[in-house]
Order: sequence, then C-alpha cells, then structure tokens
Amino acid sequence: PISIAVEHAAALTRAIYRCYGWTYPGPALYFPDRIAAQIERGERIGEVAVTDEGEVAAHWGAVFVAEGVVETGGTVTDPRFRRRGLANRLGERLLERLDATGVRGRMREPVMTHSATQHIALREGAHIVGVHLHDSAPLQQVGITEGVQSHRTSLTVMYGPLVPLQPAELHVPVIYEPIVRMVLAPTDWPRTIAAARMSRTRSGPSAVGSRYDSLNRAGRIEVTTVGDDLVDAVDAALSALRGAGAEVVQVRLPANEPNLAAAGAGLGALGLAFASFVPEFGAYGDLLVLQWLAESEVDTTDFQYADDQVRALADAIIGQVADLGDQDTRLRRRLARRQQLLAALPDSD
Repeated sequence: PISIAVEHAAALTRAIYRCYGWTYPGPALYFPDRIAAQIERGERIGEVAVTDEGEVAAHWGAVFVAEGVVETGGTVTDPRFRRRGLANRLGERLLERLDATGVRGRMREPVMTHSATQHIALREGAHIVGVHLHDSAPLQQVGITEGVQSHRTSLTVMYGPLVPLQPAELHVPVIYEPIVRMVLAPTDWPRTIAAARMSRTRSGPSAVGSRYDSLNRAGRIEVTTVGDDLVDAVDAALSALRGAGAEVVQVRLPANEPNLAAAGAGLGALGLAFASFVPEFGAYGDLLVLQWLAESEVDTTDFQYADDQVRALADAIIGQVADLGDQDTRLRRRLARRQQLLAALPDSD
C-alpha cells in the first residue's frame, strides 16, 4: 500500500471499471485527467495497493469538500485481489494520513439501498446527520440493484469529527429544530440551539449563489450571508433552478448565523425540508442543508436501514418533505377555489 499519486490515475479508473462497469455513482473516477488534476491541486488524497505491473488492486480515497473536511469513499478492491484484507489496511492508512494532515471531520454518503456501507460508517464512529433524497439520477448498482433503478438515488449523510468540536450556538428556524435535535441527541457534540427570537436584522442583502448540474438535474443554492431578504433571495434562485429543469435543489445555510432563525422562518413555505446538519463545515461554520424535491412522494421500497436511529431520522425527513409538498398543493387548490368563488359573484354593475 502507498499513497495515491498522479501516475495512478489511469490505473484507478481501470480498477473502477473492473469492479463496477459503467455503473459507479462517482463519474469523476472514470476520467483519469480529472483524478490527476484533483491530486495535483491537493483536493484528492488516498491510499492504493499497486501490483508489480502498476495496476491498482485496491483504493480508499478522500476528497476535500470544505476546509478541514473530507468526504471519504471510492473504496474499491479488484475482484482478483479480494479477501486479503486490503481495504481494511488502506482504510487504516488513510485515517492516519487524515490525522497527520490536520483534517477535522470526515463525511460519508452511503446509499439508502445498501445498509452494509451505512454499518461501516457507523462502526467507525460516524453519526447519521441527514438523508439527501433524490440526490442524483437513477443508476445501476452492481451487486445491489438489478438493472437501472426506477427512481432517483437517495443517500444517507454520515459525519464523524476527527478532533473535538468547539462549542457553538445554533440559530435554526423553528420548523427544522426538531430534526436538528434528533441529529444531536445521540452525540456528545457541544451544540446548543438558541431560543427562537427576533434578532438584529442585517443592514445589507443576503449573499446567495447557485449552480446547476444538468446531468443529474440537481441544483444547489449557497447562502453565505443571511440578510432580512433571505426568503425572497432563496425563492428567486429556487425558481430559476426549477425553471432550468431541476428535480432536486439543496440549499446550504450557515447555522451559527444569529439572523437565520428569524430571517429563515418562511423557508418551509418554499417547500424546503430538512436535509442534513454538518458541524464545522469550513467557512460556513455549522452547516444546515435544506432540500426541495419536484416529487415529494418518496418511494422507500428499496430503502435499507443500518439501525433504528437511521430509520427514525429518515422517516422524519421523508415526513417533512411530504408535509411541505402537500402544503404547496393545498395552497394552490385554495387559490383555485378562491378564484372560482370570485368568478361566481355577480357583477357589481
């Protein structure tokens, strides 16, 4: 086992293909030039087991998703070299390297259709912090699903701090507070939720950016500054992404921002449900992620749960998505009935 280097990029792509064909959910790993560029920029690190011929027999990697936070994954062992303990050895080496690099937190996103990967994350000290529903386009998962899925892929979100968290106060809109408390309850993270109250409004507008992934029909809205116009700013970005064809949109919010609880009180009315909570996520501080789904009915037929805690959090999130979707329907129908009543009134003339 050695640390991954640029010269291993093409061999890693071949290893991914030998294991998964064209069905691996991380498309970047099918492009050696992208892998090499990430390694050169320091965005990707990892450990590989390499044969004398230079082929990658096994890999376990990590990609920086924020300053001090990595998402680990890309774990693969060539079928010819399985049952030799390679993955475990690479995982131990990677964890040592993360500690030495000063990484503060480790994220993973096991699929909802495979409890084994959820178990691995939980066994290694991670906590379930959310569920990203309909996260990406339907795919085939070798050894998990038969053929291409009939619906979009949903992911659990797992997080484990690698160093003790610093104490922090959260300012969460009331509608999301119960689920945030569910996330925090089994942890010893030093987090307190401030009582909902009006706070000083920022003098300037919110800072909001957005991006769109046309391949997966997925949008992301990033709020870095919370102003009193937060709901209007998010609504405008959300409308633009929906108009572009987004089937799911995630909204990232700084959960330590004192103005968030008051300024974000109307976000639920936009159909935005809880998605995940991640502490100490780089410049965001603690990160609150919300999600809008074009289809609020989530098919859970194929879902698997590592334990009751994963199931309970998933049920709470799915329930909120359904409630907010129904709310939108009720509002539209109420407006339609009102227009019908107005149309039936006699003319004033």
